[in-house]
Amino acid sequence: MKTQVIILISLTIFLCSTCKKDKQNTVAYIKGKVMNESTNKEIQGLNVTIEKSCGIGWHTVNSTFSDGNGLFVLSQDLSDGCGYLLNLNSYPNYNNKLSSYWIDLKPGDNIDRIFYLYSFAELIINTSTTQPLTIKDSLWISIPGISCGSMGLNPSCENIYTNRARANKNNLVKWTISRNGNRKTFQDSVYCPLDSAKHYDIIY
Repeated sequence: MKTQVIILISLTIFLCSTCKKDKQNTVAYIKGKVMNESTNKEIQGLNVTIEKSCGIGWHTVNSTFSDGNGLFVLSQDLSDGCGYLLNLNSYPNYNNKLSSYWIDLKPGDNIDRIFYLYSFAELIINTSTTQPLTIKDSLWISIPGISCGSMGLNPSCENIYTNRARANKNNLVKWTISRNGNRKTFQDSVYCPLDSAKHYDIIY
């Protein structure tokens, strides 16, 4: 009888410890620091959220703000089988001067890392030509955050603007010209400063 009681107690302890371990493995732990790669400085007061979706839209289930050193800590139980995201710079406290970043979360995640966002810069593209497009010609331009196409006699891409360029970095500007049945693609790397708009001219 004594042996049976000892075995029963041991089994109970084992099962309880197993249940506790399984429950812990459903939780995602996140310890992070947010940095601005454009300035190489910590980002203070950034809204960091955990978003949840069970198949119909996403909604916030947990949130915090980075402190004066860019640090934040969050945890979330993910045992219900729904989808979860960690979202840095999210609504309703979105900072429109900074990029956003998100990653998928999984049960048992233990994340400890630095997250890099970047400041947005302004890029203005000015186009000009000495040979206007005919009805069969086209011009397509792609810059960070926007693309534009001019078909035939419609000069809709004479001047285009984006405020989603990466500040203090090189940004890709790409354009394709179709004229008289000939198609050519060009591209350039354009450095965009943080505190002033960058103008770039395309002559085609």
